[in-house]
Amino acid sequence: MSTVTMRQLKQNPQEVVRQVLATGQPVHITSHGRDTGAVVQAAAAPAQPKPFLTGAELNALFAQTPLSRDAAQAWKDDIESATYDEPPTDPWERS
Repeated sequence: MSTVTMRQLKQNPQEVVRQVLATGQPVHITSHGRDTGAVVQAAAAPAQPKPFLTGAELNALFAQTPLSRDAAQAWKDDIESATYDEPPTDPWERS
């Protein structure tokens, strides 16, 4: 793990960030030769969710996590009890 002085970080922060992103290794920040406890570290990229599942993927998912008869009936009842009487509205529309 490399170290960078406060002066180096202040004078060229983009280079430090580029170094961290390129190597994936965190960088310790020092001040007057002492470790400050501050670390510049790349954040893990969040996993991007898949927007849609195919029917086969959905069936495979349900096969892995089967619902009990009561849970399946409760889920069906929840779906059927949902009301869609009101048309969708634009939340940014001014009235």
